[in-house]
Amino acid sequence: MNTRLSSAALAAALLSVAGCASGAAAPGPTPVPVAAPQRDVAAEAQAARKARDFARAEAIASAEIDAGRGHARLFFERGVARMELGKKEEALQDFRSLNAIQEDPSALLLAGSIELQLTRWEDAEKDFARAVVLAPSNARAWASLAQARIALRALPAAAEAHQKAAALAPEDAYVREVGERLARAQPKPQPAPEADPTASPGAAPPKP
Repeated sequence: MNTRLSSAALAAALLSVAGCASGAAAPGPTPVPVAAPQRDVAAEAQAARKARDFARAEAIASAEIDAGRGHARLFFERGVARMELGKKEEALQDFRSLNAIQEDPSALLLAGSIELQLTRWEDAEKDFARAVVLAPSNARAWASLAQARIALRALPAAAEAHQKAAALAPEDAYVREVGERLARAQPKPQPAPEADPTASPGAAPPKP
């Protein structure tokens, strides 16, 4: 609908307001104002992040969150931007805020990766374990869980997680890298002690 009154409708409206005689023409329909398109702040923050302007992405998301209009997408965008800016604790808090609103496997994986960097092995293992529940077909989530368990020296559980990762994506570079770390972490088999050639079979061991 045209947002401007036609000249005829405008004249009729003016006549009605002025209280003209009953024989005057009836006013035309009142135009419905067209609402301005709503601003998608999360999309703006995402665009800034993809352009690698992380400070701007953080600022856009922060303005909306600080105004009390925070939601999951905004916390995600600000968390990723803060990760790139080296603000690990702040990013971690954003991912926790996001997951308090709605659990998201990507946010859990990013939170776990920060916790690994901060050597918070148990927290990382917990977040990765939840991520694989939500996204069981994500090979890198399983590999990340294996990595956290390697750090905790829970090697049998790490091997189990890595087996699932390898079954899903055996050629993935990260999956293979974690597999190599797991292999290095495994205890090396001890060589059997050499037999004393001078000892006769069944002879008692020499006294110290």
